Amino acid sequence: MDSPKRPYAIFGLADPLEDMVDYSQYGQALLLDQLITGETPRILVDIGANDGVCGSNSRKLLEEGWQGLLVEPLPAVFAELERNSSNLPHVTLAQCACSGKNGKASLRIGKDGELGQMSSLSNDPVIAENLAETITQVQTVTLGDLLAAHQIPEDFGVLLVDTEGWDLEVLKGLEHTKHRPRIILTEDFGPTNDTKYVLLRQHGYRYVGSCASDSFWVSERQHDSLPPLHFPVAQLPADWKAEGRYMGPGRVTVDASGSFRNTIVGWAFWSASEAPPEDVAVVVRQPGSQVCRSFRAWRTPRKDVASVFHSGNLLMSGFRAHLDVPSGDYHVSVVQQMPGAFTEAVAADMHLPIP
Repeated sequence: MDSPKRPYAIFGLADPLEDMVDYSQYGQALLLDQLITGETPRILVDIGANDGVCGSNSRKLLEEGWQGLLVEPLPAVFAELERNSSNLPHVTLAQCACSGKNGKASLRIGKDGELGQMSSLSNDPVIAENLAETITQVQTVTLGDLLAAHQIPEDFGVLLVDTEGWDLEVLKGLEHTKHRPRIILTEDFGPTNDTKYVLLRQHGYRYVGSCASDSFWVSERQHDSLPPLHFPVAQLPADWKAEGRYMGPGRVTVDASGSFRNTIVGWAFWSASEAPPEDVAVVVRQPGSQVCRSFRAWRTPRKDVASVFHSGNLLMSGFRAHLDVPSGDYHVSVVQQMPGAFTEAVAADMHLPIP
């Protein structure tokens, strides 16, 4: 069977990216991969899947051939999810919201719009700050009924929940079903965390780490012991150099607000009319030193860049590099390697790790 095509193909663009792609918002998918073993059932359920690409914790696994159920209630977003999933043969979609009862509910649209990620069923004042006054009625279904209706086995691999303050209500459904995913990734929310953590522990789950606002949990069946979760570092050889003809600096920026610790985030491309080069490297050098250390970066989705430059070609213009360098000040350059050519731009001066 041919491998599913990545978003480049969805937009009718050039060859798809290969291994150095991370669709997740902060690298959660790279950590999730460390919890999966050969015994983990290759079935996932993604509740709050959004468009299935941007900020997706499930996309990488689905492209590897996992069976998936993707759940998204908003009509406009669901339409994008359908388009983006059309090349994934083992994926089922459900247009509904997961909640405490079956029926209808009022979902408030987020201030980021009907195609954004902030819409929620929650009435909590903290969540309400991110919501507009626009309301849409959506179908609701309990977790147990959802899994039963789509014939998800009781023992399945991964449950992903990202519902903007509503995760506790979704996970309460574990009390009324025998379904037990091996791994749960849930978006944390301060006012409900204590109750949610107690609930998960009562159902045999163990907390194993966090990334940004998400926490990772494993069942008793998944692991007896686990090493600490860590971001993988793809360091290039000490003698690595970009190859081919220098094409100029390209269009490059580092997002200081999105970068954290020893992780550098930004966007880079050559031409708005072309898909960005697949290979990106972040090169760091301390002031006064001629020694450079180079790290290959993961390509990530950037809807904002595609929108600003009015080009769907630039969806995968983002990059994220995890570095392993001593604390200190660094000059940061970004290299994009193309066949027979490259771009290189001095992007920022930064102190690492970033607080």
